[in-house]
Amino acid sequence: MKKFTTILISSILLFLSSSLFAQVLFSDNFESGTASAEWGVYRAGEETVTAVPMGDAPKALSNGGNYVGYLQDSDGTYTGAAIALAGDVSAANYNIEADVYCYVNNANGSAYTGVTFYSDSTRSVYLKLVADFDGSQRMRLYNNRLNMTTFQYTFHHQFGAADMPNGIPTEDGWHKMRVEVRTINEDTTAFWSYFDGVLLNGSPVYDTGDDRMASGKFGLFSFQQGETGIAGYYDNVVVTEVSAETDNLFADDFESGTASTEWGVYRAGEETVTAVPMGDAPSALDGGGDYVGYLQDSDGTYTGAAIALAGDVDETDYSIEADVYCYVNNPNGSAYTGVTFYSDSTKSVYLKLVADFDGSQRMRLYNNRLNMTTFQYTFHHQFDAADMPNGIPTADGWYKIKVEVRTINEDTTAFWSYFDGVLLNGSPIYDTGVDRMASGKFGLFSFQQGETGIPGYFDNVVVKKLDAITSVKENREKINTVPEGFVLEQNYPNPFNPSTVINFSISESALVTLKVFNMLGQEVAELVNSVKSAGSYSATFDAANLPTGLYVYTIRVDNYTATKKMLLIK
Repeated sequence: MKKFTTILISSILLFLSSSLFAQVLFSDNFESGTASAEWGVYRAGEETVTAVPMGDAPKALSNGGNYVGYLQDSDGTYTGAAIALAGDVSAANYNIEADVYCYVNNANGSAYTGVTFYSDSTRSVYLKLVADFDGSQRMRLYNNRLNMTTFQYTFHHQFGAADMPNGIPTEDGWHKMRVEVRTINEDTTAFWSYFDGVLLNGSPVYDTGDDRMASGKFGLFSFQQGETGIAGYYDNVVVTEVSAETDNLFADDFESGTASTEWGVYRAGEETVTAVPMGDAPSALDGGGDYVGYLQDSDGTYTGAAIALAGDVDETDYSIEADVYCYVNNPNGSAYTGVTFYSDSTKSVYLKLVADFDGSQRMRLYNNRLNMTTFQYTFHHQFDAADMPNGIPTADGWYKIKVEVRTINEDTTAFWSYFDGVLLNGSPIYDTGVDRMASGKFGLFSFQQGETGIPGYFDNVVVKKLDAITSVKENREKINTVPEGFVLEQNYPNPFNPSTVINFSISESALVTLKVFNMLGQEVAELVNSVKSAGSYSATFDAANLPTGLYVYTIRVDNYTATKKMLLIK
């Protein structure tokens, strides 16, 4: 036991010195009883965040620990606003996430609480995402720069109730806010805004104005107009670095009025996607601009299916996301729309995730290869209503469909499927079949069985390269030899909330233990403790009852031990 503890502590120190799957720039859960020394202010002499007992908050945050952050312009010198900042003004391309206490229809006036980002006192600019649930019933993404002619903020976007998939809260309470901010180019900054883990409709929002910020500090925001004071409370603040948008493999929002020249087809002579006016779509996509993509097998030569592809057949490990118009119980027959990936015409194989809401009420993840004996697809997975946290849509409309696809090894491809920003239950799904694809192009899919034709409409197609998942990394201090074929993979997703998957493989039968520890070295979960035959395995770690923070997972196979770390963000 002593030897194992020594190995564990050494592994923790080793991994803390290496880079995270998503590099943590800053974190504070206030559990030391004092706020991080890195916190500062937007304006000199103003209040910054402090740590107070959990009992001081209006309500306790479940699993929030003993302390929370407190932020208030108590002396009223800054007209009720308090802004705590950390980080550096040169910081760019990051996520900030925090548990935020949100007020609803407060009797003492407006009480905005939220997070700030891309903030710089020297330029007198900060941006924020705040809850404004005191009459306006909205989330606001905006800066602090007023146009003195129009008396409007030079950058402002409002998320109304229709933009919040889970609706506006009806009472005070703790909610999770998150913003992913990226500097796209010298003229554009983009924001993906989340509330309680769900992407808000209309994201990403772009800032191209004169007061646009390309980098800046991050932090917390509290504001109230009443004289009595309405404090802001926060917990589990985590800022993580994200890859720059230049890592995109492909993007098309059709706003040039024509589709990207990179679009091609799955079969020669078939239709590919074109750009049409937004008014041609059954309904307008909020924030979608003037044009959308249109895809239809208009001549019926391919039995109603149209497949537009881009990229290269050698491309691996990427995500494809698009706004997709989905049909529900269409009177003209089945009307599938979705995205394709790992597609290769030369192999006569493509894969797709599509909405099938015409009777079956499901999402389908599958290829196009039929077993002519069983008349079943050689790879097919169905996500039913129980697998979709927000349920099956009941009306036609725009929804976001996303797939992350990775080539795990020479025998396995894995898929993480999302609908409207929420990971579908059961993900990841693994394809180990004879028609498995290890790479391929990406694109769009439209299919209808009716004679009149039901076209597919798409917008904001973005394909991103995923960070590499490494196998066991070289460690010169290892005493034992790694068994041939032994692999411990980085958990995915990472960061995660509340569950994540850990994959490992062994080349021969052995006793395997897989355990999770907090950063104090305390065991919080035992995922595996049994003899395993040679093969690949997956274990799911559910951290629903654990606090935000870093954890390590350790696997032991006979005399060999390996450890990796992961980040839980709630």
